[in-house]
Amino acid sequence: MAQTYIAATAVGGTTFAANRSLISLFNLNGSSRVIRVYRIQVMNLSIANVAASNAVPVYIQRISAESAGTAITPVSLRSTNEALTTICSVRTNGTTTAVANSIMANFLLTGVDEPAISSITTDELACFPIMSYLWDTGYGDTECDPITLNANQGIELRQHITITSPGQYGFYIHFTVANS
Repeated sequence: MAQTYIAATAVGGTTFAANRSLISLFNLNGSSRVIRVYRIQVMNLSIANVAASNAVPVYIQRISAESAGTAITPVSLRSTNEALTTICSVRTNGTTTAVANSIMANFLLTGVDEPAISSITTDELACFPIMSYLWDTGYGDTECDPITLNANQGIELRQHITITSPGQYGFYIHFTVANS
């Protein structure tokens, strides 16, 4: 059985900037494991209204290298899963090398408001977990392959352009690690 993990950025731990890697997952050189990405999620975690109403354009793409930035330790969903220090690397605000022509999906993050209890508007839908998946192949769907990463392969969620005061977001990658 594959081992399942979730990698998450700290609230406010990602700095928005033009051409910024918001979160990346990289299967390390020499790793004999296969990483399968099932879900990529972005949650609006703002607790106050953001004065500037901005839309943040982001995309998912493949990468061939990853370095620098802030390391993230993925959380295992089972206490007996192994540590990932020699298998993969997860970072925010890192330096990555994009694979040419590998953009898989483009999105526009628009939830710059704090969640309201009394009303639900479009920008607040990103506050609900079920509405915040950018990539979701589902664990039980056998007709759709997850994003598969062999050694020296990775993916990232990258911001297109500079946006000032976009609010607070949490970035999450749900993935498995297996022998093949």
